Parts: sequence; C-alpha cells; structure tokens
Amino acid sequence: MPHPANFSLHKLIVFQRRIRKDKAIKDRNIAIRILKALINRGEGNIINEVFDSVPQKWQKRIVKGLEEAKEKEILDILR
Repeated sequence: MPHPANFSLHKLIVFQRRIRKDKAIKDRNIAIRILKALINRGEGNIINEVFDSVPQKWQKRIVKGLEEAKEKEILDILR
C-alpha cells in the first residue's frame, strides 16, 4: 500500500487526464484533503521528499494542479 503522500501526488497527476470532470474534481479534492492532513500531522517533509523523487515533468503537473486549485499552503511545502 502506498504512503498517502505518494497516493495524493499521483492523484494530482491523474485528475488532469480524466475525461469525466466529476471524477477529476473528486480525485483533486481527495488528494488535497490528504495532503493537508499530512501537513497538519507534521509530515510536510515526506510530501516534499516524494515530490522531489518524481520526474520533473510530473512535478510540473502536480504544481499546475495545485495552482489551479489555489492551494498555496501545499505549494509552499513543495517549493
């Protein structure tokens, strides 16, 4: 089973490729809720480690998804 940080960052990539908008929104919202919960538990460093371990192309997609959702708190962790 993947760590919630891995799962959430993957969902931020996948939601942008979804054809059905309702599923895309659901994926994005779940990912954001999990990431915020991890931040609140003091696990922002794990999110950052996972983010740094993925290819740069994926990183750009993750950032794009978070920017569209106006998730400054999470973006600050990644930068």
